[in-house]
Amino acid sequence: SGIKQAVADMGKATNPKTAGTPLAIILTHQTTALLMLKSAYDNAQGKAKLLYAQILAFLGAKEIVPTLISELSSITEWDDKINQGLMAEYGHMPTPIDSIILAIGYTGDRSATSALIKMLDQLDANVPLSHHRSVALALEQLKDPAVVEPLAKLLQKPNMHGYCLTELKPLYDKPMSKRRRTESLREIILARALYHCGDYQGLGEKILRQYTHDFRGLFARHAKAVLSENNQN
Repeated sequence: SGIKQAVADMGKATNPKTAGTPLAIILTHQTTALLMLKSAYDNAQGKAKLLYAQILAFLGAKEIVPTLISELSSITEWDDKINQGLMAEYGHMPTPIDSIILAIGYTGDRSATSALIKMLDQLDANVPLSHHRSVALALEQLKDPAVVEPLAKLLQKPNMHGYCLTELKPLYDKPMSKRRRTESLREIILARALYHCGDYQGLGEKILRQYTHDFRGLFARHAKAVLSENNQN
């Protein structure tokens, strides 16, 4: 069938262009494709097996988590950020490592918490935004209280906090314009993850409340929405 062919083609895909059509077919027919994907995963090796594992993870299959954890444990350094378009620094362009981390998050399996904490510990102000964002988003999916102290520790590292803009500054003076937006995004993303995972000594809430007064409307509205959402749950 077309779905079976799409699953087979997905394992051979080497770039977004070749993966686009089979992935669209798979996601449109998830229920039918699921068993086919699991069979393909069981019989695949190398990059194809990892690719099938990531797709299954995004569909919520927890049984592939050990494969993803094993792949993550073999990584010794972060991959380079992906630049695409004028606003790439402020968008989310996941790298291959980011994709593995995000996939783990979608499973919601807390057995992966320790593996994600190891990646979290490798983050600092010199690491590209996409890696901070992928780890934060994955941890938000797991909502494991065990991550709150490591997240708070990351936010307290040098040059990782204090980027809320509550007074007029020369925002568009280069190179500060780029830094202020990127570093603010990083700070609010991590603070949100900390807050959603249970918070640590009120640090996440404190940062979010600071951002509710940010001169930049998108930051302020987002912080208010996060705080309001949690109060309603």
